[in-house]
Amino acid sequence: MVEIRNLIKSITDYDPGTTAYDDELNRIINNVYIELHAEKPWSFAQQEVVKLARADLTATNGTMIDGQKEITTGSSFFIDAMEGQIIEIQGKEYDIASVTSGTAAVLRTNFDAVTAIAAGSETFKVKFRYLDLPVNTISVLQIGRRDTTDTPPSQPGRYTPLTRMEDEWYNISLDETGTPTDWIPYDDFFVQAPVKPLTVDLSGIEAEPGDGWDAGTYSFVYTLRYGNRFSAPSEPASLTLDKGTAQITATLPSLLTVLGSDLSGFKKQVWVKFDPYKCYRKFGEEVLEDATTSAVTGPPGDNWELGDRLNNHGGVYQRVRLYPRPSADTRVTIRYLHAPEFLVEDSDSPQIPGSSHQYIAYKSLVDVFSKHDNTTQAEVYRRKSELEIIKMEQRYLTEISRRWVKAGYGVEPAFRPNRFGPLTTSG
Repeated sequence: MVEIRNLIKSITDYDPGTTAYDDELNRIINNVYIELHAEKPWSFAQQEVVKLARADLTATNGTMIDGQKEITTGSSFFIDAMEGQIIEIQGKEYDIASVTSGTAAVLRTNFDAVTAIAAGSETFKVKFRYLDLPVNTISVLQIGRRDTTDTPPSQPGRYTPLTRMEDEWYNISLDETGTPTDWIPYDDFFVQAPVKPLTVDLSGIEAEPGDGWDAGTYSFVYTLRYGNRFSAPSEPASLTLDKGTAQITATLPSLLTVLGSDLSGFKKQVWVKFDPYKCYRKFGEEVLEDATTSAVTGPPGDNWELGDRLNNHGGVYQRVRLYPRPSADTRVTIRYLHAPEFLVEDSDSPQIPGSSHQYIAYKSLVDVFSKHDNTTQAEVYRRKSELEIIKMEQRYLTEISRRWVKAGYGVEPAFRPNRFGPLTTSG
């Protein structure tokens, strides 16, 4: 990151040496970087992930209360993977907002009893109807079974993609189970970002340097988790320490519903950044919607940079539906175009081949010169960036897999093809 930024400063012969200018260059560089990944199916932008498509699970000792969201079972049943999935109770379907324990979960809407409730003996059927794609997915290239350990030859490897129009036209069953053969894109799921701010303050005794939170300025944000999906961060809150402290407490807003005691299903996670780091990393453990504090003793020392970073993908999750829904747990391989993380730390390196880093610098210079009304230089570097793109297309551009077919030479006149006719494609 710092090398690309320094190259731009060298070419423009301008370096005011201010953090504000560096931040502006970082923003321009990241815009170019993210756009590059989204433009074409580059080989370096493709990733594979293996996800578990789960079979339905059933409990027969459920309890719920008419008009409320919380449901329970008499023995351990609920798992985190159920968040965001469908549960059938008394023949009606509900969304599971959150799992609070192995025996308790929260519905997205209030339970509406159809028949008299038999406490402790109601049947809950969880349907894993939707498969969330990684949060950094731009588009899907392929879905299928590639795991050689549990994929018998009799089962399909590549799943056939179907459109939403085909799904609706043929009225493809939502409840059929078996061995998946097709996949259908479904609606994206969006998790709203926090609106209310958090506050932070000291809650520990004074600490010696290296024993707790050292003197300095700290920035805090928090995210929401709903249905096993994370939101974009809140507005930051700052805390400046004149001396070290053993513990810092983040005070979070309660996220109960307007009724005051009804669970909303949201969970909260605090993140912190401090010098010399520029990325937010996890602060403490996740807390439930009715919890209002998260207190953490001093951060780890030399391995702080290895902690989980806050991603920049804004809480939007793409989803697909497998048809039919798996009747047994199935490991599914997804190949997709991914959006990279922002380049934030000075040591961050673009996830593209090193020979193509020039493109990011040249394309960024187009924006820099345009901001300064230097259209002549902007045009020079626009052409340079276009030449770099041509080189990248020759090296790293791949197309969606397809077979090109040209008919053979028939004997009978009725089947004699046009040997000079166009090629046809299988897909």
